[in-house]
Amino acid sequence: MAETGNTIVLFDGRKVTARVRDCLLAWQKLYRLRAKKPKFKIRLAQGSFSHSVPASGSTHDGDAVTDIRTDGMSNEDIRLFTRCGKQVGAQPFVRDERDGMGPHVHSLFATDAQMSDSAKWQVKEYDAGRNGLTNGKRDRNTYRTKPKLRYSYTQGKPVQRP
Repeated sequence: MAETGNTIVLFDGRKVTARVRDCLLAWQKLYRLRAKKPKFKIRLAQGSFSHSVPASGSTHDGDAVTDIRTDGMSNEDIRLFTRCGKQVGAQPFVRDERDGMGPHVHSLFATDAQMSDSAKWQVKEYDAGRNGLTNGKRDRNTYRTKPKLRYSYTQGKPVQRP
């Protein structure tokens, strides 16, 4: 059976779709180049189709959501890392003790039909400049691409999203 963008695959031992995997690989490649860290690897704390972390609620129940480990990264590294993610079509949120959780980057990959309702809500919050948490605060990382982007599996690159 041929792989499609919706085919479930493993990335760093966690379930994601092929489209999310390809976006993560493009993100990793861009960050390696910009940060001059050729051996950097994205490490997932949680993938999609996951119910293993109660604090995540239902956000990871469907596709297109990951939590990326940031331990060992400086604040400057994390800022550059999230900027690179946004430039390849992800919608990342920095999470840490200020949010009552361990440090990680919570990332959405917009316009996926298999996203949970809470993940779709977080994309709207991201677009509105908010942090994607129920407190509705402004996102600390305010950079957003113009136009809004998503990663196209078929084109192998970020493209404009609705």
